[in-house]
Amino acid sequence: MGNRWRAWRLLPGWKANSRDIGWAEAVGCWFLILTLAPTTPRGTHTKIFRDNRGVVKGWWKGRSRNKPTNDIFKHIHALSEAQDICFHMRYVPSKENPADGPSHGEYLHRSLLLPAITIPVSLRLYVCDFDMPLSPAESLLLQQGKAPTPLPRADRLSLQQERTAINATLEEHARSIFTQTQQWLNS
Repeated sequence: MGNRWRAWRLLPGWKANSRDIGWAEAVGCWFLILTLAPTTPRGTHTKIFRDNRGVVKGWWKGRSRNKPTNDIFKHIHALSEAQDICFHMRYVPSKENPADGPSHGEYLHRSLLLPAITIPVSLRLYVCDFDMPLSPAESLLLQQGKAPTPLPRADRLSLQQERTAINATLEEHARSIFTQTQQWLNS
């Protein structure tokens, strides 16, 4: 957004149950809109540039062939209606997209960070903020010599900080699973 940025990481296991790169791109779009909405005046028309043709064309048509992507579009439409903001999506080729670097772990200075958003509970098993400590699954992949999704090129946390953060993430995942199970049992 201008010269400001924010990025998120896909977590191991995200690509299942018909979630694909189009879904991930749509999630990125939703997160951008969640970032924009609090400071965008009601009644505003806002252009959003994306470098994934499938997501842009799906937005133009009002639907995607992919059900999980459609679910993300529904969240964007609900937010758009609630905030009375009209989002117009346009395609930009990757080579012209200033946001292409962060998708490869190449970030601008942290002083240019956009405010963090609260990642919706339904997505926390699949996506995290770019600077969160590695999840246990990501750590295991690295130990096996397999690269998870691009990690930030930044200072690593101390082992104790990383353990504390991993424990907090595990507790959050457990709470999320418990909440989803309770909702399922009560429905």
